[in-house]
Amino acid sequence: MARKKMRMCADNGKTFEEGFAEYILDCKARNLRDGTIAHYQSSIPQIYKRIPADSLISSMDAKTMPNFIIALRDDPNLNEMSTGLLYALLKNVLRSILWASKSNPLLPLLSLIGFLYLLRNYRYCAGYLVAVAASTFTFIYIGGRSYPYYFFAISIFIPLGLIPFTVVLDRLIQTIHSPAISRCIFSGVIALSILTCGLITPNRYLLGVSKEDLPQYQFASIIGTDGSSTVLNYGFLDGGFYTASNTVPNCKVFCLLNINVEQLTQTQDSYVAQGICDYIVTRNEELDVENYSEIASTDFWFEHQVYTYRLYGLR
Repeated sequence: MARKKMRMCADNGKTFEEGFAEYILDCKARNLRDGTIAHYQSSIPQIYKRIPADSLISSMDAKTMPNFIIALRDDPNLNEMSTGLLYALLKNVLRSILWASKSNPLLPLLSLIGFLYLLRNYRYCAGYLVAVAASTFTFIYIGGRSYPYYFFAISIFIPLGLIPFTVVLDRLIQTIHSPAISRCIFSGVIALSILTCGLITPNRYLLGVSKEDLPQYQFASIIGTDGSSTVLNYGFLDGGFYTASNTVPNCKVFCLLNINVEQLTQTQDSYVAQGICDYIVTRNEELDVENYSEIASTDFWFEHQVYTYRLYGLR
């Protein structure tokens, strides 16, 4: 079967700037987010530097895009991107370390103690582990984003900080010739470790929260738990609303991820415009659409900040 060629049907006298204005109008008609549209509008001036705004759309051909890419590659000013990427990487690493130091100081502290101990006593081993840590940080944060849980990947280095303490404890036990006292010391260390885990964990605040106080179960009491309703977790990571309401997502992009993929946002916007779900849950975001109305809202402290959750129902 012969492949059909795609042909552009455009006004011969229309400029690139006028075409972009029509595209923005179409984005608004498709109910794309204001942030998405603002991103497009803030990015277009960089394109205008290489494809003038007054260029006629009819003058564009198969060479337009390759020439645009070559212009980007040959632009000497873009060589600074590597420096900017390194700066963003270091900034995200420092931000993550500061967060970990604030929420659970033992995370970075024990890792640092372990590295310093190995550096003093086993320099070759310490150098190897530093290289592993550096490469791990690079691949985690090179994407330009930083979230608190990213630092958990570095927690594999925490046991290193226990090495000097175990060495000291071993020497102490060897000086004591009473097995009973040695067992008491060992048992006391284990008990102290368990107690410390419960005291310093940043997740302890959720232990005493009942289901009735959680936004997930508050909204589930409205949505129902028989699985007959459809729900969309709009604009943020899966927040547990599907589980609480015993529903299975009826759409492919049932939540957003911590990656900047504009197609996911656009797809969720199309779900809202089409009204394919009975309910929509948002977090720190208000919907201003004709086919959904707000039913309930609640504030909840989660991961060091207060979020406002809203439940919308299909009109």
